[in-house]
Amino acid sequence: MIQFAAQSETTGEVAPLLRPVTCRELIVYARAVDYFGRGQSAETLQALAWVLLNRRRSVGDESAYARPMPGYLGEYDQVDAHLARGLGAMAQALSPGATDPTCGSTRFHHHHECPGWAAHMQLQAIAGSYLFYSQKF
Repeated sequence: MIQFAAQSETTGEVAPLLRPVTCRELIVYARAVDYFGRGQSAETLQALAWVLLNRRRSVGDESAYARPMPGYLGEYDQVDAHLARGLGAMAQALSPGATDPTCGSTRFHHHHECPGWAAHMQLQAIAGSYLFYSQKF
């Protein structure tokens, strides 16, 4: 397990994540960053990594944490250039002192999409071809 801290967007205080990130979770998140970030800039990969971690932080229920789908465990263990790029983005987002370019966003969508949930959320950032949102206060 890897224990990382996260900086609060509102107070700037550093607090630990609810539960340490396991290596398996890190790989699952890295694969998600790679999937959504293919062809995107390093900055966009960073934003994707942050939104996944913010979503994990915002949900106190561990059932929302990343887990590989049954039957796909082997694929997550194959390190290739795509996984390495996703892992790099995750590692940077989890680094001490890293700042969240999404301003606490927990959801995102491609700019070609217009999901219904977006009307009830606050747009926080745009990175690459994605829009990032947080809850309205």
